[in-house]
Amino acid sequence: KTGWGWTMAVRRPTISRPKYQYSGLSRTEAENLLLESDANGTFLVRDSESVAGASVLSVCNDRRIQHFRIMSDANGVKMEGLPKTFPSLQELIAYCRTTDTLGTVKLRQPIEHAQHGEAEEEPAPVDEQVADEEIDGLCATSFLLREAFDAIESKHTDDLRLFSRYINDCACADSEAAKKPAGPEQFRQMLVEMAAPVVKELNILSSKLQRIRAVFLSAGGFEPTDLHAPVGGSTFEATVASMQAARDLLRDTERQADRYLRDMTCEHSSAPLPAGPAPLVAGPKGSLNRGIRLFDVRRVEKRVTTVRTALMVDALSGSVTVGRGAGTSEDDRTYPASQILQLIKSRSDKTKLGIRFDARKRKDYIFQDAQAREEFCQAVQMMKNQEDQPDQFEKLSLFVGTFNMGEAAPPPSLTSWLTSQGEGMTLNLSEASHDLYVIGTQESAMSEKEWAASIKRHLGDNYSMVASEQLWQIRIVLFARASLLTKISHVQTASVATGIANALGNKGAVGVSLCIGTTTMCFINCHLAAGAEKWARRRANYSDILTKLQLGQKRLVGFDVSTQFHHLFWMGDMNYRLNFPIKTILENIAQRNWPFLRKADQLIRSRKACEVFCGFDEGEINFPPTYRYERGTRESYKWNKQKATHVKINVPSWCDRVLWKTFPNMFALQTSYGCPTDIMTSDHSPVFATFSLEIANQYVSRIGAGDVAHAPCQIIINRCAARLQSASKSRFYLEFFAPYIQDSVRTSVNSRFATEDQPLPSKEDGSAPLWEDVELPVLRPIIPDQQYLEKEHLLVAVRSQDSDESYGVAIVGLMYVFGDQPVPFTCKLFHRGEFAGELTGYMHVVNSVGQARAQSIIRAEDDDYFRLPTGDDAPARPGSRMLETPDLASPAAAAAAAPRPTPTVGAWLESLGLASLTPKFIENGFDDLKFLQDIEPNDLRSIGVEDPATQQTILVAIRRL
Repeated sequence: KTGWGWTMAVRRPTISRPKYQYSGLSRTEAENLLLESDANGTFLVRDSESVAGASVLSVCNDRRIQHFRIMSDANGVKMEGLPKTFPSLQELIAYCRTTDTLGTVKLRQPIEHAQHGEAEEEPAPVDEQVADEEIDGLCATSFLLREAFDAIESKHTDDLRLFSRYINDCACADSEAAKKPAGPEQFRQMLVEMAAPVVKELNILSSKLQRIRAVFLSAGGFEPTDLHAPVGGSTFEATVASMQAARDLLRDTERQADRYLRDMTCEHSSAPLPAGPAPLVAGPKGSLNRGIRLFDVRRVEKRVTTVRTALMVDALSGSVTVGRGAGTSEDDRTYPASQILQLIKSRSDKTKLGIRFDARKRKDYIFQDAQAREEFCQAVQMMKNQEDQPDQFEKLSLFVGTFNMGEAAPPPSLTSWLTSQGEGMTLNLSEASHDLYVIGTQESAMSEKEWAASIKRHLGDNYSMVASEQLWQIRIVLFARASLLTKISHVQTASVATGIANALGNKGAVGVSLCIGTTTMCFINCHLAAGAEKWARRRANYSDILTKLQLGQKRLVGFDVSTQFHHLFWMGDMNYRLNFPIKTILENIAQRNWPFLRKADQLIRSRKACEVFCGFDEGEINFPPTYRYERGTRESYKWNKQKATHVKINVPSWCDRVLWKTFPNMFALQTSYGCPTDIMTSDHSPVFATFSLEIANQYVSRIGAGDVAHAPCQIIINRCAARLQSASKSRFYLEFFAPYIQDSVRTSVNSRFATEDQPLPSKEDGSAPLWEDVELPVLRPIIPDQQYLEKEHLLVAVRSQDSDESYGVAIVGLMYVFGDQPVPFTCKLFHRGEFAGELTGYMHVVNSVGQARAQSIIRAEDDDYFRLPTGDDAPARPGSRMLETPDLASPAAAAAAAPRPTPTVGAWLESLGLASLTPKFIENGFDDLKFLQDIEPNDLRSIGVEDPATQQTILVAIRRL
């Protein structure tokens, strides 16, 4: 029903697509299809994974796959290397089939949909189908646009004739295209045509700016740096890139002029200074004068950079002043340190910083470069530390819960669930209060508001809801302790539907991501396809969620949610079942034989085969299957369900799960995993899991001026090789991302392959690009401190030269690569949630300053509650940090504090009462305590340490080393 009083329906245009053009087919799936054909010249066309709206021609030749990117615009379609633009994809393919345009690659037989049984999309329900009618010759999309256009632009239509033509001819087709990854391509092309004159003028302006900038660089004796000039292009992305390049060039030209002019002193300006305090002198990145630092910035309002201003940090008075102190702006104001609640670093623009002041909204500023922003953050944090000195790393207690409510209201009390009481690995009630609660539900019966209020009543007034997201009856809510709120930033929410036709929200996922301090976290709650036989559909659901959930940084193309966050927690009703007969399952449940049942769990088996949740961890399941119970009891399962024609069997299974994934060398210890026994309103039991995590605060350098290295800190990478699970014939380059480098950095395209002289007859042999030292860049960290860098990571993407698509991403930790000698590293590569190969090489960090982070026993394990004394001699509650510093004046205390010789692995295990495990550790290469620093639960399981309590004892003791 519209505002004009009649009902309209949309005619969706029928777009003829050739049968060899696939929608939603991944690169990996395309390669598998082509290899299955086992014939030279077979080909298909798929969507590009790197450029929205683009396509890729994939061709099989000698058991290797070659990819060619195809771009489309209003003029037609074009492929790099071809001499002209074609009206349609069919004509481009026909041209390639009849010429030698692709060199040795010949197009012969297309792989069409029907040949491989591509599944038809399930039809929408009848009440959701749309009638096929027209109104005045226009579909609803065009009709409403035309009505609005005529009302607003009745006197100025000449300026927008392109847009007017678009409304009539293209809006309807774009309405369909906008629902797909390609987006409204015709509208983008219209914008390209409208922007063409502007881009042309920008090219002229940029030429002038380049020459002006070169003059200031030369006059000031500054090191020349290259900036890309706008070049224009026929695509929307190229047009946007041209405008951004012009903006960056304009800003940098002004910065170089400012830097030169500030460094100069002319004779006529050397008059005596007026009486009073000495004036502040600040270079382009700020300079120190009696504890005062001044930073030139630009204020951002409504996402637009506005006037220049300044931020002054006065460490002596403990304040930050916005403005230049002349009262020239209504925003000029001085804030004491106590009123500066949060500094929020933009991850997409490393010169942008948000500041949240007490009782005032957030204000955003643009610094001259990433180095200046970092120096300001350190200056503010150092000033605040004069009042309260926080640790660089803090422990955080996390609760993660999932509950399929079965469309029934929950019981009045959820205490057992929220305090981790019941079956499985549980918590003592004294340890059942957490800093962060993340709760996911499926088949929710309550409204979002009612559910949040119910959780709030259980947690108390000391907690606030930070975020929530809902997709039909799938919901996630996040509550944080009040003391944590000022550390939380970059909150994002998103959802993905994977139900019927991947459009209905009865199945899918919702997610929340955020930063706590400088540590990034992501939480996903899902409801996957049901049925023991639907394991392939669940795998497809998992892949769709990974690739389509829009959380994290958009600039990290090829990195999904599983490779962007320090900590990722995935919960939900995953619907994986037990592959045992019902009688066998019931007998082993009665015997509480959980190890035997775990052998038949579909999810555990799929994870071991790296089909889903590759690289994730899950605690050991030592509680009864959480589905399908008789409602009102937890003594029996309702495993048979009468249908119209048959009896459906739903075997009891662990459908409800919590998994997690962390970056290398990040501390995450699971402290509970189980289900309550007294919440019986649903046929599912809720599941709880709790974790102890390490969270990083804003780093403040403790390096004095005399400790700074003479040479700049560098990350040097030597001789990298990738072993890819791909039959691609392309050459590749590496792209590096990190918060401590100014921008992403690329290598050259690899000049050779590790197996160049050996034939690669099958995809299993893969592709093995090799990068020599001269092809690898040197990375220069903004912060050179070792204590900071050793807990950081380097994100690496392997991309193809022909289509810029990602073939795998890796996360490399810097913990153990400091020193003059290169250290070997090996990392797994992941692509769209699947194992994609390995990346190996050598790396070392040189000229870092300071020492390695001290392994403080006080900070490392104040939660060692495994062997606490009792009674009056008991120390403060674990986690309270109420630990006293020993009096070193006492001889006994001094002797206790003296360095002790490092014990052997055997002696260390004996001190824990685990001497019997010594052979297992030695046989598996853990023969030195230094090799235990980054050991993880899955490592312990691989060497035969299966007991969760023993794993916890070892992991906690390692943290004390």
